[in-house]
Formats: sequence, structure tokens, C-alpha cells
Amino acid sequence: HPGFPNTTIGFSTGFTLDNGVAFGGSYAYTADVHSGRAQALILPEAHTVNNYVSYTYKGWRAKVDLLNATNEQYYRSRNGATRGDVLVSKMPDRSWRLTLSRRF
Repeated sequence: HPGFPNTTIGFSTGFTLDNGVAFGGSYAYTADVHSGRAQALILPEAHTVNNYVSYTYKGWRAKVDLLNATNEQYYRSRNGATRGDVLVSKMPDRSWRLTLSRRF
């Protein structure tokens, strides 16, 4: 089907230490794919990696995510379920996110 890759693979892992530190990451592979119903454009395969580290203390948690850690230039296709003129969306470059949360 146009817009849907034939192969996608992903996995994630995470570890939490006794001192409240946690870390982990994920990997995703998306095969090359035609964009749009006309199938006029083939988007290249993509490999994306995300990582995180966090610290939890007395119900508080600080977490830093590194998204698209390898700064992969990748795109998502328009699939047959959407309408409009946009055939391709460029996905975000490397970025980070800081989260501070409290459980109560």
C-alpha cells in the first residue's frame, strides 16, 4: 500500500538502578516507502535512535530525553488514508526534552 512501508522494526530497553537513576533508549527502522497514491516518490529507509536518563528522589523525577540522537534526516509519507497536497513530512532533527514530575 502506498505510504505504508513493507518493513518496520523497533525495540526499546530501559534500566533502573537502586540509587534512583534510570536510563534507556529505543531504535526504529523503517524501510523505504512510496509517498502518496501516485507512488511518484520513494522515500529512503530510516534508522532512528532515542535515549533518556532520569533521576527519581522522594517522588520527584527529572528526565532528559534525546530524540533522534543520530540526527537522522528522515521523512514520513502521506498514506492513502489522508487527503491533501502534502506528499512528505520532514521529521524533526535531533532535539531534547526536559521533564520534571512529581508523584503524589
